[in-house]
Amino acid sequence: MRFSCITLPFLLCCAVAAQGQGAHAKANAAVDFFLGEWDVKVLAEDSQVIGRARTEVRRILDGTAMQADYYGLGPDGNPAFRGTTIRTWSPQRGQFIVHWAMAGLPGYTYLEEKVVDGELHAEGHGVDAQGEFQERYRYFNISETTYSFQGERSYDDGKTWRPFAHLQAVKRGETTR
Repeated sequence: MRFSCITLPFLLCCAVAAQGQGAHAKANAAVDFFLGEWDVKVLAEDSQVIGRARTEVRRILDGTAMQADYYGLGPDGNPAFRGTTIRTWSPQRGQFIVHWAMAGLPGYTYLEEKVVDGELHAEGHGVDAQGEFQERYRYFNISETTYSFQGERSYDDGKTWRPFAHLQAVKRGETTR
């Protein structure tokens, strides 16, 4: 069998792409719990509910990435704040790459996320109206129907950290016991 100079590179690319799809599928199992619609409680440091939100999470880009749309709800229950996260597996880094952006507001966040003892931990950086920051967070108490989230930011190169988000989510249609 003869291969042309075009056929062999094409076959190699297909083989690499197939391996990449397999790596995505295996890694995605760690974050599949996110898929679906969630009701979210926004909590103060003392765990008192100070707001509500909802998220809608789906696979995009032929299943190689996940998009999570976040809607912070106003007192009337309508969206008052919107943001979106794109999460994809990086086989080269052995972790997820996460990008966050807000609708109508300047800023972004870039994070590298990995599974640690059944939790998702991330570290990264970004910029918002307050300036450049470092960010770290963790998703914990993860199940098919619930998860919690805590995040911190530092605006002084990691010298001091302050909480910026504490969330508890329940998949829509589920009840907490």
